Amino acid sequence: MHTDEYEISIAREIIVCKRFTEKLSKRLEEHAGRFGASDPDKVVRNNEQSDDQAAGTISEQELQQWREDIEALAIWEQRLAEYEEAFRMMRTSASS
Repeated sequence: MHTDEYEISIAREIIVCKRFTEKLSKRLEEHAGRFGASDPDKVVRNNEQSDDQAAGTISEQELQQWREDIEALAIWEQRLAEYEEAFRMMRTSASS
């Protein structure tokens, strides 16, 4: 059964997911720019190998947040894909 309310609700969920993925992507880009790497574990390895520890140090809290953001982005991207697929299916069934 297809109703406009379902379509509107899914469209709203798509907007929410897009906003969260954009926000998380921006935060990940900021981390990468700040520490010169796209992966928090690479930053840790670089710091362990560097003689100048103060130049690029990162706190455990920052590392944890960065890792959580990476995991959250994957989850939100998956949700977005699922909502977009449901929306496409709904549009297809409505036109039949």
